Amino acid sequence: MISQTELFLQHTHNSVLPSPSAEFSRLTGRIGRHLETITKNMTISQVVRLYPGLTHVLEEYGMGCSYCMASLDETIEGGARMHGVSLERLLSDLNQALAHDRKGS
Repeated sequence: MISQTELFLQHTHNSVLPSPSAEFSRLTGRIGRHLETITKNMTISQVVRLYPGLTHVLEEYGMGCSYCMASLDETIEGGARMHGVSLERLLSDLNQALAHDRKGS
C-alpha cells in the first residue's frame, strides 16, 4: 500500500513545483546549500519537499494536510494558526528534528 507521503511526492513530482535543488537555490541563494532553519514563512509543501523526513512532526500537530493541495501556498505560520497550535513550539520541534536528521546523516 502506498503511503500518503509517497502519493503526495508522486503527485507533485512532475507538477509545477520546482525541483528540490532549485528550491534550495531559491530559498538560500546558493545551489546545494541546506537551509539552517525552518521558518514561519516557508510553505508546508517546501518543508515536505526539502525535508520529507519531517512530515511526522507536522502530523503530530494534526497537520496531516501536508499532503493536500492547500499546502502548496500555506505557510508554516498559517498552518499553525489554522490548526490552533503554537507556532513557536511547531518551529522548535521542526528545527530540532531537522538538526537530529542532520546529525544522523
